[in-house]
Amino acid sequence: MDLTVIIISYNGREMTLACLGSVFGTVKKAAEVVLVDNGSSDGTAEAVAAAHPQARLIRNPENRGFAAAVNQALRAAKGRVFVLLNNDARPEAGALDGLVDFLDANAKAGMAGPQLLHEDGRAQNSYDNCPTLASSVMNKGLLRLAFPSRFPSKRQRHAEPVA
Repeated sequence: MDLTVIIISYNGREMTLACLGSVFGTVKKAAEVVLVDNGSSDGTAEAVAAAHPQARLIRNPENRGFAAAVNQALRAAKGRVFVLLNNDARPEAGALDGLVDFLDANAKAGMAGPQLLHEDGRAQNSYDNCPTLASSVMNKGLLRLAFPSRFPSKRQRHAEPVA
């Protein structure tokens, strides 16, 4: 199994169903989806079971929190690569497969993250520099203007992965 997509849900029925539809509609590699429902009262678990029976559904009787739910999913996961995907995400075709390909081609990389986009295509901040004294006490916007290679910004467009 190449990929395990982990999704945590709590009272997000419509978002979760749309997310699952996007994942199952775009991933081409051998993949599984593990969805942990944290005690939703809006019918999320039932809707997921009906619409996407291929997803492994873990039902918690109460909201155990994000970290506990992720740990549950990781224990159940069978993939080589794990993707933690928020239930409001809609991966584009090839995006998740591309993360697996990147990690397979770059043995020194321990993790990778995609560029996040708003629905209208505008870039979201999806990565940052390691915190430094300068970034803690100075305005990040000024640091990004003065030292763009050291303090990355969503204004920068990259055709290739950035380390």
